Order: sequence, then C-alpha cells, then structure tokens
Amino acid sequence: MLNLDHIRTVIAEGELKAALDELLKLLESSDQKTRKLRDGVIILHSKYQDLARKETLGLIEADDALREKGQINDGVLRLITDIEVGTAPATITNNPDAAHQQRKWLWLLLLIPLGLVAVFWKQMAGKDKKPPEPAPPVEEKRVELGIEGWNWSPKPVVKGQPARIHFEVKNTGTADAAGVEVKWWANATEASSTQAWTIDTLKAGENKAFDFSYTWPGALANAVTSRIRIDPVRKFSSDNPDDNVKEASVDLVAAPPANSDLTIVDYHWQPTQVMKGRPVSIVIGIKNNGPAPASKVQVEWWNNISGPGPGKIWMVERLNPGEQRQLVYTHTWPDNPGNSVITQVRVDPANTVPDNDRRNNIARKTLSFVSTDRPGSCDLLVSRSLTSPNMVQRGQVLAIVFDVTNRGQSEARNFSVYFYSPISGAQPAQKWEVDRLPAGQIKSFRAQYRIPTNASTLVEFRIVLDPARRLLDNDVSNNTTTVTAHVR
Repeated sequence: MLNLDHIRTVIAEGELKAALDELLKLLESSDQKTRKLRDGVIILHSKYQDLARKETLGLIEADDALREKGQINDGVLRLITDIEVGTAPATITNNPDAAHQQRKWLWLLLLIPLGLVAVFWKQMAGKDKKPPEPAPPVEEKRVELGIEGWNWSPKPVVKGQPARIHFEVKNTGTADAAGVEVKWWANATEASSTQAWTIDTLKAGENKAFDFSYTWPGALANAVTSRIRIDPVRKFSSDNPDDNVKEASVDLVAAPPANSDLTIVDYHWQPTQVMKGRPVSIVIGIKNNGPAPASKVQVEWWNNISGPGPGKIWMVERLNPGEQRQLVYTHTWPDNPGNSVITQVRVDPANTVPDNDRRNNIARKTLSFVSTDRPGSCDLLVSRSLTSPNMVQRGQVLAIVFDVTNRGQSEARNFSVYFYSPISGAQPAQKWEVDRLPAGQIKSFRAQYRIPTNASTLVEFRIVLDPARRLLDNDVSNNTTTVTAHVR
C-alpha cells in the first residue's frame, strides 16, 4: 500500500492545487483500476479551476468559495485513502454504461470553465461601450385657459348709459381646446350669467377677443362686482384653475341731468404781438357739450378785467348739442394802459342757462403790448362795411359792401380777399384776387347772400384779407373783420 502522507501535508499547508497536480503525476502511468482514480482527480482538479476563476471574476461570495474549497479538500483526502488501499472511489463503478456517463460529465465539467472565461471577456469588451441614450420623456399635451385684457369704458360707468366691455380668452397650453364655454356676469351676486358664449375651437397659443356693450340699470349702488368665468364645468384639466375666474369692481355714477354744457373751446388774438393803437382780432370759440340745447346764451369779452365792463357782448340765440360757434371782434387798445392787461371771456355770466358744468364758462388771458413797428410794410384792413337793405327779411337777397384800405407805407401786391357766409363753412362763399393796392389807396368789394327762411335775427359774415399771409403786413390783426346783418 502507498503512503501518501506527504500529499496530506501539502493539503494541510493550503496548497490544494499542488496536491492535485502531484496526484495527477502519480496516476499518469497506471493500470485500468488506477485510471478510474485518475478520473476522480481530474474531476476535482476541474472543480478547483472553476472555483479559482469564479473568485477571480468576483462571481462567488467568500463564504460560498470557502465552502466549495472545503468540499474539494474532502474529496481529495478520500481519493488519497482510496489510492493507498488500492480501491476505486465509491463514485466510480466498473459498469461500462456508468463509466460512459461519468466520462460525459467529466467533459462537461471541463467545458464549464471555458464558458465562464468567454462570458468574462464578453463583459470586459462591453465596458468600453456607452449605454444607449434613454428616450426623451413624452410631454403630455394639455389645455391652459386664462383671461387677459379685461377693461371697460367709460370709467366710471354712467348708470342707464351703454358701456363698452372688452376681454380676451387665451389658451397658453400645448393642446387645442374645443367647445370652450365663456360666461360674464354684470353683477356677480346674480345666479345666472348676463352673457354666455361658446368658442368652437381655441388653438394652443391663440386668443379670442370679446367686445360688447351693456347698460347697468340706475337702481344699482355706486359699485358692483362683475365676473368672468371660463370652462365653468372643468371640462379641461388645468395646472392653474384659478386663472379661469376673474372678478372686478365696476364704479357706477348717476347720469347727469339732461342740460346743456357750455364750454369755451378757443380764445386767442391775432396778431399775437399786440401794439397799442393798432386793431387786434379777438377770436372766441364756444361749444355746447351737453345733451340739451342752449338758448339765449350771452357771451362777454372783457378787454381789461379792471375796467368798468365788457368790451363786447354777443347774444347767441341757440346752440344745439355738439354745436360750436366762433365769435370774432376787432378791438384797439388806447395808449394809456400799461405794458399788459388781463382779459377774459365769460359765457352765460348771469347763469340763466341750465348748465351741467359752469367751471368751463370763463377763461382769462394776459395780453402784453409791444411797441415795435416794421417800416416799409403794407397794412391792409377793412375800413368800411355795410349791408343793403339795412334790415333784411328771411328769403331776401342781402348785399354786403366793404372797402379794403392799405394804410401802410408800401404797396400790397397779389393778395386774396375771402368772404365767408354762415353756410359756407371752411370754404369762402366768394373770393377776389387783387393785383396791387398802393399805399393809402382803397378798393371796394360787393358780395350777395340770400337769407335762409329759418335764419335767426342776427346773421354774421366774415371777411379775411390776405389769408395766405403773402404780404409783409405791419398789422395782421385787422385782416379779419365781421359784418352783422339784422333779420326780421
């Protein structure tokens, strides 16, 4: 019997591989009986190699590796005992079929380590490859509704009078919205909406504007809460559902009484540089901004508020709502005033006309005098005017005769003379072109006008000299004058 204690010593020193190698060398040239023992050693040697590779690749836990290594140690020790006593291990049989099956399992065990090596190199080769990019997340399309640009006019709103309301519905989402309900309350305390609409389609990023008028009744208080609500039944899911409702306070005022509202819309003089002793054209514009006509409107012009009274008074028989009237007067300040005077216009000074706002019935301006003169210039003015007949009847033709005088120091050449009637508007009813008017000379003109059957008791005409301002005129303030005819 063989003594293999030296191999047991190698195993005790932890050199399991060296022990297996020694056993294989010992059984290389053996008979049929020991060849079966050698097959057992080969099987254990393959198991050891497989375990070593799993440990190298980190494919086995330390506890499991220690347990398998212990099993291999036990197997090797049993084989040593079998070799020493000269018997085959219990796992090996003389049956040819069984031997054939054992050899099949032996080759299988030999091939397992080779497969693990192939897996290892395949994993190592894949480490240099970048993992595939993850697919971008699919954004969910949704509807986001909101209210923008809500406004109304006038402010405050007049009770009993139409007001204009404007707002917009916008879809800021990424999906189109179909069948969007929109409701508006004039008074949020009411159960039902005042107006309702349905938008067939509101595309993503699209706005829909709403413009309409509404009249708040006069019985309401001085303020009311109005409301807009879109998608009231929450048909569309939204991240900001509070954007679907808006409320606002609308200030209300009572309608003013149906009176006139007389206003001074223009007050100036021509020329702007006024010289003492030279005529100046005073131009005044008044308008009725109220809803009712005004009758017997007195207008005063004061050339000096420190004086005893107005320098000119007009009586406007009637001024309809929205109608505007221009009043023109020529005035010459004497030499005795100081360097300036305060002038004023007063409309309805006795407050006899019902007026919604009397604060705009007076206007004041300071006029400063200059003493310069331009030598060698002309100076045109209407020196005389009369109407024929003196008292004209409605439907009758009236003749207006006037003289134009050049009282300047030089001749006036190539200028126009315009005659305006009450119905001619911005265009003159008649005009003349004058080639020349020497200094100190006079030229006469004649115009005609048929008095309308509905004319008032006073009809005014206006004459303008050199309207294009082509001449070097020493005093353009006297280039405009007014002629008044009395009608009976």
